[in-house]
Amino acid sequence: MQDKAEAQVLTQDEIALRDSFIGEYMQDFNPFLAAIRCGFIAAHSVEWGKRLLEDAYVQKKVLELTRRPPEDPAKAAEADKELIANTYRSVIATGSKSEQVAAARSLALMRGFEKPDTVGDAAAELANVMREFAQRAPV
Repeated sequence: MQDKAEAQVLTQDEIALRDSFIGEYMQDFNPFLAAIRCGFIAAHSVEWGKRLLEDAYVQKKVLELTRRPPEDPAKAAEADKELIANTYRSVIATGSKSEQVAAARSLALMRGFEKPDTVGDAAAELANVMREFAQRAPV
């Protein structure tokens, strides 16, 4: 029995549209934005992004691309950083208020705009050192 992908016969235009969507989708894994970048109007991009993402041809190609080992590990690491940054940006744009704040803080830390909160850690460490000193000090 043939699976759904083998049974589906696509025209060259349909393949070109799907390949374009796949290329855009692989940038940030956002089907809505990928559909917009492929030329769909925003009002229809949610529906078309979902449809294309559910398409057997698209699913097969995305799976192949995500399982392929990186050709250049340094470029792959940079691409992963950019994907994480894009994910944070997406959450900042569409998430709840608490998600937006958390994503904005994480993105700021990732980009070096903020330093990690080490003041609390330093204060706790100092308190532990003082406690140990007090326990060891002769009376």
